[in-house]
Amino acid sequence: EPEQQFYLLHIAAQIPTERNAFRAILGVLSRESEPLEASVLASRLRTFQNPDLPKTIRDTTRSGALARLADVGGISRTAVGRTARYEITQIGRSAFERLSHSAEN
Repeated sequence: EPEQQFYLLHIAAQIPTERNAFRAILGVLSRESEPLEASVLASRLRTFQNPDLPKTIRDTTRSGALARLADVGGISRTAVGRTARYEITQIGRSAFERLSHSAEN
């Protein structure tokens, strides 16, 4: 857990692109009471992505941020057939609050 917190609250907070991606993902998931299907999450995250970028780049950057968040325990990923469901964890909720606060300063 210390390594998870360190990455989420120190490293990611210092890299604007990573901080913004994590805040977007965690923000969307924090408003849900149930895990979100990957396609629903992707749809809700489109408003945070640059529409001028090719779809493949948007998909790749979103997938990378989701994988990093899952690796550090900010979200949980549950495989469902050929897709997945995503849900915020307690570590993710704490990180969302701190990342949102650090972006305001």
